[in-house]
Amino acid sequence: IWALLRQFTRFGHGPELSRANRIMGPLISSLPAGIVVTGSNGKGTVTHLTAGILKMLGLRVGHFISPHLMSITERISVDGQPVAPEELQQALEATLEESAHDDLDAASRFEILAAAAVRIFSTHRLDAIVWEAGLGGRLDPTRLVPKKVAVLTSVALEHTSLLGGSLDEIAQEKAAIAQSHSTASYVPLVIGPLGSDLSEMLQRQQPIVQHIEDTVSVALSGAHQIVNGQIALTAAQ
Repeated sequence: IWALLRQFTRFGHGPELSRANRIMGPLISSLPAGIVVTGSNGKGTVTHLTAGILKMLGLRVGHFISPHLMSITERISVDGQPVAPEELQQALEATLEESAHDDLDAASRFEILAAAAVRIFSTHRLDAIVWEAGLGGRLDPTRLVPKKVAVLTSVALEHTSLLGGSLDEIAQEKAAIAQSHSTASYVPLVIGPLGSDLSEMLQRQQPIVQHIEDTVSVALSGAHQIVNGQIALTAAQ
């Protein structure tokens, strides 16, 4: 698997949705709609919690994350189980073979893995997919997937050369993940505690859902994990 992935760098030649769309291929339109999660902090936890909630509700759930902890196969899961190495290997090989005519040298490692996830998820009878964005939102490959709701967990000054030099710019860049790639329409965007200024700015641009304030219990330490649980529950509902 790593022999295939090492030829790609973390950022490639920079984000480009048209290239990502070609690499991810036509199978993307056949996927069930799901939830896409972005944010400066908390997005990994929220994707795990959201996928877990949907699975508890009896849905068959695909789950795409970045990065992984122990094994690359953790990045693509079906019903809580990482895919087998052989399945990921085959999906990567098929992705590279079918995309050979595109400018693969410019692609990022994340784009290639997202395309492999699309291929794998298309072979399973799934009810929903939870996607963790890689970087930002407007130009992230996960903006291309079918979705019913998007999530913005938090906003901080990060990757300013790519996302913008202010919290306002970064918030708008990330929140754009809720917009359709082909139309001007937005799905509802669940937001974490961004602060009133950022929340009001985004509210003027697109449909915003504040996370619920109900008491939740999570098997994780820290008050911030309670907020992550509230965000995940709101998204799942």
